Amino acid sequence: MNRNITPTQIEHNVVLPESNLKSDPLWLQMSQYVEKTQKQFAELEASHERMKKLPASMDKVAKPLQKGHSQLRKASEETNKRLNIALKNNTTEEGTGIVWTKI
Repeated sequence: MNRNITPTQIEHNVVLPESNLKSDPLWLQMSQYVEKTQKQFAELEASHERMKKLPASMDKVAKPLQKGHSQLRKASEETNKRLNIALKNNTTEEGTGIVWTKI
């Protein structure tokens, strides 16, 4: 059987029997390419599905961060109130009575 298929033969849908195709290097190369492409497509679809789930996942992270931020803000406000009260109570004619040190 002639392995050199001309464009004219391809146009007329001349196909080698499958048993001969499996040993044909061009067929093997094309089948490997198709398998590789199908695998890449499956990985792309799986990646797309993971991307669809990202916003929900991000909410799981963002909500605790927002809660932590608001708790930190409240604690900061409370500390500022206490510091202002302490400054008012410790004010004397000479100054505040607080010694500032570098940490």
